[in-house]
Amino acid sequence: MKKLIAIIFIIYSSFTFAQIPSGYYDSANGLEGNNLKMELRSIISANYHSVGYDGLYNVYQTSDNYTNGKVWDMYSMHNDGTANYWYTHFSDKCGSYAVEGDCYNREHTIPQSWGLNSTQKADAFIVIPTDGKVNGMRSSLPYGETSGANWTSTNGSKIGSCSYAGYSGTIFEPIDRFKGDIARGYFYAATRYNVSSLNGASFNGDGFSSWTLNMLLEWNANDPVSQKEIDRNNAIYPYQHNRNPYIDHPEWVECVFGGNCNGLNFTSTPITSAMENQTYTYNITYNDDAGAETLTCTKPGWLTFSKDESNNTALLTGTPSSSDIGNHNVVLTLTENGETETQSFTIVVSPYSVIQDIIDVDFSSCPPANWETVSVTSNKNWTCDSETYSINGYNGDVASNDWFISPELNLNDYENENLTFKTWLRYSDDGVTDPEVKLKYSTNYTGNGNPNSATWATLSYNYPTSNQQQTWKQSGDIDLSSINGTSVHIAFHYTSSGTTAGEAAWWKIDDIFLQGNVVESVDYLNSGIKIFPNPANNILNINSETNFINISVINIIGKEVFHISNIQTKTYPLNINNLQSGIYILNIKDNNGNTTIAKFVKK
Repeated sequence: MKKLIAIIFIIYSSFTFAQIPSGYYDSANGLEGNNLKMELRSIISANYHSVGYDGLYNVYQTSDNYTNGKVWDMYSMHNDGTANYWYTHFSDKCGSYAVEGDCYNREHTIPQSWGLNSTQKADAFIVIPTDGKVNGMRSSLPYGETSGANWTSTNGSKIGSCSYAGYSGTIFEPIDRFKGDIARGYFYAATRYNVSSLNGASFNGDGFSSWTLNMLLEWNANDPVSQKEIDRNNAIYPYQHNRNPYIDHPEWVECVFGGNCNGLNFTSTPITSAMENQTYTYNITYNDDAGAETLTCTKPGWLTFSKDESNNTALLTGTPSSSDIGNHNVVLTLTENGETETQSFTIVVSPYSVIQDIIDVDFSSCPPANWETVSVTSNKNWTCDSETYSINGYNGDVASNDWFISPELNLNDYENENLTFKTWLRYSDDGVTDPEVKLKYSTNYTGNGNPNSATWATLSYNYPTSNQQQTWKQSGDIDLSSINGTSVHIAFHYTSSGTTAGEAAWWKIDDIFLQGNVVESVDYLNSGIKIFPNPANNILNINSETNFINISVINIIGKEVFHISNIQTKTYPLNINNLQSGIYILNIKDNNGNTTIAKFVKK
């Protein structure tokens, strides 16, 4: 999949609503309790189309796509949206696995061994893509909560004795971010199918076991519908021709399964992330019984709360500062005719950061621009191989010593740099200590000539072993934050001990991805001009030792965005508030016709 090199900016806005087909739920209007459940079963079963078990991988490309062809995996992603490893759709499907990060497969949130039939086994709403190892560790355990985990995955999923009242057996606990997702998948299953035949600990023959139902209702309330679920619901619909009604109408969960059909409920999903010096906005909407409702809010001081009860809407907005970094609890309380509905959530304020893709190479264009291949010995070399990069010393003239080297990188412009890639191995080289491809970096390589003349340091990464041949292996997160310099090169160094079988290994690499936070600082330019802050939000300050007269701002594709003439000043507060977030080029011209060029980032 072709990936675009871009700067990724985190932008917070209100969520869009699901694309529910016109009239889809009309026949359910006005129904409550079991009558509502039975009508929803009829609606979501009427035109159901099974994609088949193998077809799920096709669905996942759109239903569970994180970004740039990466798999959204509930068993590897952390609560903050990061992950220790990422999978690429299709190419990282399991085969075999030994540890986390080896591959992904299909997790039946309701285990197959509990009695799923062939249709249920292939329903994308209850079968999700997950890490193969964690899926295997969960096995047929019910979901639950534990206060004494005896195993924890890299993203915080746990196995241990259940601490939720009503059950004491061993359970699997997902992270908080996805508990609501799983609960609404279970409510879908209990509506779409007859679950009386299921024999797992979460069911009791005629529905949910009481402890499971209580827990799922809590999970549904504490982890409201996310944009990811809305997008997933929309993506599955073209394949299966049905939807999860509890994503489209979260209020129906309480009405069908909780016995609460009072019609008083929130219909908007809270925004739970914010960033210092950036505007936070949560547009609140709710339903009522057409009575005289009251909406109140408990909130931190940096937020402003306003409401329009005549239209069942409210607004929560504000701009946190650096002193507000951390967690802030918010409680919305809706009251009407003695009934009360609450929406409680936590806003996590993080430091401002601009994340930039420093390297993004997937070999869809091959060879990649400005990368260098150097064969110190042998007639072999790194070459393109079906949208990967590959080398094999077998049948070479002499033992291989071959390099694949990145362009020059200025890592002083970034902090918290993180590198990932994946590798593939076939055959082995008994004369070389694994891995045959070493990951290295240099701060004094000149960019040409024999790389052995430079100083290289070796970095550790996860690589395929001899029992994982012909299986792509994720490198894991490689922290480069301690590497500084304006002329850094990263290299993949391949060696083989000889030229025959057993003396050469075949290696491939793919999806080299390096990200870092752009350093915010004052930029001192050679001409005696300084610009700050960089990145900037609304104002970019320009200070000079001498007068300058003209300023031009040019976007990343070379188009002039605006031009200011006849300034005649040494200091100028450049208003960039109307610019889109991104990278720009600043041209500053002085009285003598000299031009100073600088790069800046608009937050």
